[in-house]
Amino acid sequence: MDTEKRRLTEEIEKLHTEVEKYKGIIEQYKTEIDRVLIEYDDVKRQTERATRTIQDVKKEIEEVENLYNYMKNEYVTLETEFMKIIELSQTDQKGCISTLQEYASKLSLLKNIKEPEHKPHEVFRIIEGGKID
Repeated sequence: MDTEKRRLTEEIEKLHTEVEKYKGIIEQYKTEIDRVLIEYDDVKRQTERATRTIQDVKKEIEEVENLYNYMKNEYVTLETEFMKIIELSQTDQKGCISTLQEYASKLSLLKNIKEPEHKPHEVFRIIEGGKID
């Protein structure tokens, strides 16, 4: 019986040593898993920031395209009006002068056209000579 008891005690100690060994391995894996989760969270945050940046850039591109189209349409309209004035100047100088005076009365020397939503400090103005600043 003593031999059996000693053998069982040795087996229990051996198993206990084995359990402690596996506990150490489990702790190592827990540490590694925590490190990987921290890296994952960091990558996730970076991805979210990059996505927001991409969305912001897309929005700005869309706003610039809209402003470009607006200015292009205004240019076409002005070009058409100037062509009419040129044609009118060749046939009816008094009518042309009258038309130009009418346009001049509608436009002041300084007129705000559009203030972009995202850049309120940028205001486009028509200044003398029809230039835009």
